[in-house]
Amino acid sequence: MRKPIIAGNWKMYKLVAESVATALALRPLVANANHCEVIIAPPFTALKTVADRLEGSNVKVADGRHVGEPDTGCVFRCNPDGSDLEVFSFGLRNPQDLVFDQYGNLFTGDNNSDSGDQARWVYVVEGADNGWRVGYQFMERPYSRGPFNAEKLWYPHFDGQAAYVVPPIANIASGPSGAAYFPGSGLPDRFREHFFLVDFRGGGANSGVHSFTLKPKGAYFELTEPQHFIWGVLATDVKFGVDGGVYVSDWVQGWEMTGKGRIYRVHDPALDQDPLPGITQRKQPPSS
Repeated sequence: MRKPIIAGNWKMYKLVAESVATALALRPLVANANHCEVIIAPPFTALKTVADRLEGSNVKVADGRHVGEPDTGCVFRCNPDGSDLEVFSFGLRNPQDLVFDQYGNLFTGDNNSDSGDQARWVYVVEGADNGWRVGYQFMERPYSRGPFNAEKLWYPHFDGQAAYVVPPIANIASGPSGAAYFPGSGLPDRFREHFFLVDFRGGGANSGVHSFTLKPKGAYFELTEPQHFIWGVLATDVKFGVDGGVYVSDWVQGWEMTGKGRIYRVHDPALDQDPLPGITQRKQPPSS
């Protein structure tokens, strides 16, 4: 006879942290519940995180699947309702933000391992292996970071490179953080088709935001026009506002929590009267 099922569904009423807290509070309460199956259905944005926290318990997540690669960073894809969660791309170490260009191509900045390797601007391709494995972090002999350094897996394309990896487009930034893509308004036209990538290095003097664009190169891309968009600020993220201009968050100093923080708006006064941001604002859905 099949066991009865007791399911809890809180739909869209909790954020990820709240969903995890609820799941962890439930776990010990039903640890000895052998007379039934216990299933919870958190919001789709929390499915993967909650499933990870409940692994090894007798509480199942409604999706019913374990998705991921246990030894490497991944980019996941799912439907808007959270169904059909799947690994889209893997082999990443510490990807920071995901950003689409105007053609639907997906990119990310992947952080380095602090052992001579450099951060990577990665074209996120479906099914791609980008080369990193968790175990490399702890390898010191005969090569620090093992094959990642020994076989130059973090290098942009070169002759004789390992054929199983999709190489990065370029090595840029030392501490990639937030990223954005020019939406078509808010800055001069020279930034059209440009990306913006935060470089967080622990000190404001040598940190800031890079800008660059990509040029097609066969089936891949070549990074061109790199420059410092804004420099001398310990930026953590960059985003375009619907009112025009760019917003940059500032950690102020160091790596530890300082109790300080700033948000800057970078704009061109000549474009403040541009009607396009106003049109964009009017198209935003009303706040609840």
